Amino acid sequence: MKHIVRLSAVSLSILFGSCAAAPSMPLDPVRAVATTRFDVTVDRTTLKLPYYANTALDETNPAIIRAVIAVHGADRNADRFFEGVRAAARRATAENSTLIIAPQFLELPDIEQHKPGSDVLFWSGGWRQGDPSRSTRVHRRRARVSSFEAIDQMVLRLADGTRFPNLKHIVIAGHSAGGQFVNRYAAGNRVEDLIAPSRGIDFRYVVANPSSYLYFDGERRIGGEGDRFATPSTSECLTCPTYNQYRYGLDHLNSYMATVGTDTIAEQYGRRHVVYLVGELDNRDELFLDRTCRANLQGAHRLERAIIYYSYLQHHFGPEIAANHHLAIVPETGHNSYRMFGSEPGLRYLFDHEPADRAASPAATSRPAEALAS
Repeated sequence: MKHIVRLSAVSLSILFGSCAAAPSMPLDPVRAVATTRFDVTVDRTTLKLPYYANTALDETNPAIIRAVIAVHGADRNADRFFEGVRAAARRATAENSTLIIAPQFLELPDIEQHKPGSDVLFWSGGWRQGDPSRSTRVHRRRARVSSFEAIDQMVLRLADGTRFPNLKHIVIAGHSAGGQFVNRYAAGNRVEDLIAPSRGIDFRYVVANPSSYLYFDGERRIGGEGDRFATPSTSECLTCPTYNQYRYGLDHLNSYMATVGTDTIAEQYGRRHVVYLVGELDNRDELFLDRTCRANLQGAHRLERAIIYYSYLQHHFGPEIAANHHLAIVPETGHNSYRMFGSEPGLRYLFDHEPADRAASPAATSRPAEALAS
C-alpha cells in the first residue's frame, strides 16, 4: 500500500531557544488504573503492566487478524485512549477482528494515589523513550525494566501463535508523548525482525503529533533555506550542547537503545513501515509542547516539526525511504487523538480502511505538506 504524501521544498524558519529544561509541572494522578495486568518478566522476577483491551491477552480468539497497541500521551489516561481507538475501529468496521490494547505507563503520583500493588510497574516521564521503570524507598520494586522491553514481551506474546493463530498485522500507534514512544520504539526494537519472517506478520508504526523526533545524525534543518540540513553552527552548539543526546539524537543512548547500537538503530528504522500523522491545526505553542533548545532545533511547533522530519528522512536515507515512510496531514484537526485516529488517514493506517466514497468526507482526507507550509 503506497499512500504517500510527497514533500516538496518548503520554507520554514526554525526557532532556537535556550538550553533550559522544559517547564516542570506537577502531575495529577490518573483517574483510573487498569485492573487487567500483563506479566513482564525481568531477572526472574514477574512485574505487572496495567492495560485496557477488548480481549484479554490470555484468551484465545481465532477471529483476531490485527492487533493495535495504542500508547497514551503524557496524561496516561489509557482508558480514554483505548475508547478512542475502539471508536475508530467501529468506524472502520474492524472491531470484531482487531485486538485493541492500551498499555498504561504509570508514574509516581498514580502509584501514591491508587496503590495498585507492589508488583505494578511505574516510571518517570522517561517511559516515552524506553527508560527503565522506577523503584523508590517507599515504593520498592524487585526489578526494573525498560518500557520498550515491556512492549517487546507483549508483542512476543501476541505473535506466539497460541492465542491468536490468525494474527497477520501488528500496528503500534501513539499520540503526543505516545507518538514519541512509537517513533523511538520503531527505531530500537528487534522483535519485529524476530517475528515478521517466521510468522508472516507485518508491522506498522503510527506516530501522531509528537513533540519531538529521533534524529540519526547531528544534522538539523537550516532555517529558511529549503530542504538543507547541516550540523548547527558553533554558536548554536554552544547554546544547546546537548541537542543530539537521546531522545533527540543518538548520543548518550539509554540502556535499551545502547544494546542495539547506533548503526542498527538507523538501519532498521530506514526499512520499517512508519506513518507520521500530524494535525493541520497542531501549530500552537501550547502548555505541553517541548520548548527545550533540543526540540526547538527540530522546528517551532508539532506541525512544522513533522514536515521537517519527513524532509530530513529523505535527506538522510534517500528518497527511496518514501516507499515505507508516509506523512499525512489531517485537515482541521489540532492536538486531538480522537480526531487524528478517527480521520480518514487514521482509519487507513490503523485498520487498512478505505472509505466507500472518499468525496463524502472531505474534512477527513490528508493534505499535501506543501499546501500548509506557505
